[in-house]
Amino acid sequence: MIEQKRIDEAKVNVKSYLAEGLMKKAPSPEQEIMQVFIKNARESLRVAELLFKGNYSDLWAIVCSYYAMYYIANAALYNMGYKIGDKISHKITADALIAFARKKLEDSLITYV
Repeated sequence: MIEQKRIDEAKVNVKSYLAEGLMKKAPSPEQEIMQVFIKNARESLRVAELLFKGNYSDLWAIVCSYYAMYYIANAALYNMGYKIGDKISHKITADALIAFARKKLEDSLITYV
């Protein structure tokens, strides 16, 4: 679980990103943009699998897997009405996921034993 301090920090950061224009409200998701995010995520996963199964490079398999998660996270945020800009996009994506998607993910994907 993410600590409350980190959740609060992410929420403050997201407000700042929106105010500074580093992240913008997207009126309604364009299907073409969503498809690019999804295509990039799938391609990154395919490359990661090739690298891993071919025993070429664990490091680059991890890098490609990370990018698959990054692209699909941006697709999810875009679908929620937010477009991430180019500057510090990885940090913004992480903070936005915590601020906007964390609770939804906990409620829908995480089961408690």
